[in-house]
Amino acid sequence: MPKYTKRIVVPAANVKTDPVEEKLKISQGRISQVSVTWTDGSQWWNSLVILYEGGQIIPSEGGGSCRGDGTPDIWTEHIDIDTPHPELVIRAWNDGNSYEHDALVSVVVLPIPPDPVGPIQDLIKLFKRLFFG
Repeated sequence: MPKYTKRIVVPAANVKTDPVEEKLKISQGRISQVSVTWTDGSQWWNSLVILYEGGQIIPSEGGGSCRGDGTPDIWTEHIDIDTPHPELVIRAWNDGNSYEHDALVSVVVLPIPPDPVGPIQDLIKLFKRLFFG
């Protein structure tokens, strides 16, 4: 169960139109959990989203953003990443806080379990080729 972490510093001057972007290389598999922890004092003024191949995956509902105050935000996910050497883009900004803050992002990636009916489907394809050309 590989766990990938990235610490991001969000300066006070980086607003939504000029966010900080960091890349996080992960392994191919299934994202099972993502957590984001902001330093104390951010008071919901800092925001963060995580993108994969140009689309937002965290938070996935409503396209909003993660905001925090020092306690971790945790998402239990089942996002299959089937490309080799994938990269997530973490985008963070400051909505009015006077100080820079850190965000710690943790991503847990599990291997994708094999398809239990895959061998049966392969056998059916083989019979179709043998008997029907």
